[in-house]
Amino acid sequence: MKKLLVVLFFVFVGSGVDADRLKINNFTRSVTTAGTRVQLTTAGLKVPSVVIQALNGNTNPIFVGNDRVSSTLYLVRLAANNTVSLSALAAGSGVTMVDLSTIWLDATTSGEGVNVGYMEQVP
Repeated sequence: MKKLLVVLFFVFVGSGVDADRLKINNFTRSVTTAGTRVQLTTAGLKVPSVVIQALNGNTNPIFVGNDRVSSTLYLVRLAANNTVSLSALAAGSGVTMVDLSTIWLDATTSGEGVNVGYMEQVP
């Protein structure tokens, strides 16, 4: 996780963001009922990049994707402790922020989940 946070730091510095005004945030999100997708967050957080890591105690994979995510339709499948980093700039679409409310999760085991880490500029 340390390596990925360093990468996030460089994304901000390289984009002209004042590194002294960065705040590291994280939260945990679980899938209450297996097979029933959940939004990563409903808060509408928009960040340049996000790191999603499957929790260490997970016994089965977590599926990350859009609002149709399932165990057969997903962007990425994360086993316990596996991590994915999603960056708006890396997507090359000209969009500079990832809206965390557009990311959804599903699981094959109820109660399993992810840790989500991101950095944002403090006003």
